[in-house]
Amino acid sequence: MGVVTYLDNFAAIPSATRHRSALGEPSITHQPSDGPKDTPVNASPTTSVKPSSALTAKAVALAADHEAHALQPLSSTSQKRLQSWVQRGYALEEMGYYEEAITSFERAIVLDARCVDAWQGRGIALAKLGYHEEALMSFGRVTRWNANDYRAWQNMGRVLMSLERHAEALSHFDRVLLLKADSYKAWYHRAIALDAQNKPMAALSSLDRALKIRPECHYAWTAQGMLLGKLGRYPDAEASFDCSLRLRGNNFGAWYGKASFAAIQGLVEPALENLIEAKKCSPFSVRSMLKTDRRFDPIRFTLEFQRFIQGNGEGENIDVLNSWMR
Repeated sequence: MGVVTYLDNFAAIPSATRHRSALGEPSITHQPSDGPKDTPVNASPTTSVKPSSALTAKAVALAADHEAHALQPLSSTSQKRLQSWVQRGYALEEMGYYEEAITSFERAIVLDARCVDAWQGRGIALAKLGYHEEALMSFGRVTRWNANDYRAWQNMGRVLMSLERHAEALSHFDRVLLLKADSYKAWYHRAIALDAQNKPMAALSSLDRALKIRPECHYAWTAQGMLLGKLGRYPDAEASFDCSLRLRGNNFGAWYGKASFAAIQGLVEPALENLIEAKKCSPFSVRSMLKTDRRFDPIRFTLEFQRFIQGNGEGENIDVLNSWMR
């Protein structure tokens, strides 16, 4: 496992279909009165679904059946309905109703097979459900009709990372940077792909670029700290974690990283102090993670560490590295 695990929101919701509320949360700007009303939205959000190759065939059929009509201009009524289906799809997606969102995006695609926002949204929902190959196909439709859509290239890179096709993912992030050189997220994701290929120095260079563009990106500082610690540069790693914590004090990954590298150096007290802070940040127990994290082996059998383990209640096992991004 690389020191960094990829997890971030897919970038795709078109600016024309949402705005930021006063609380900073995305919301739909409007729902036209003549928009779609025949699909219920009161189902429970989907959490896990087994992938099915039938989705790929369905997508190909959608495109094939309607692409012949894609060059024909839509009437004003059809255009409104198209926008309604797309907006509705993104609204459902943000609420976690991924299957219902896919249905809405496919209704939009029926109206316009070249609606890149619909294909983009469909790809995001499929990726959220674990349909990675099908998601790649949807994002591929976007780049087919708009090769300069950096969002689609970035989303494909993210899906390829989930499939552990790291070299391919890296090429996609490089493509994003050709289109948008100031994308700090692309530089960050590029670092993730490089680290997964055991290229920590190149990954650090990419993180440096990300932080020059967006110095307030706390998770990039955390990732930098983990990479520096992996290289044995513990004081530099500590400084990076501290930068991350100044930006976001409730930062589980940074506290856990500080604890793990203190443990490697045999520093019991600092390791435990940072573990206590990490535990405060997370609703889940760190006990199960400590059982398998070999970085804590140098202090594992100390009396202080054993007391911490015994006093740390059972909890759900979580991926520490994924928690950095929350």
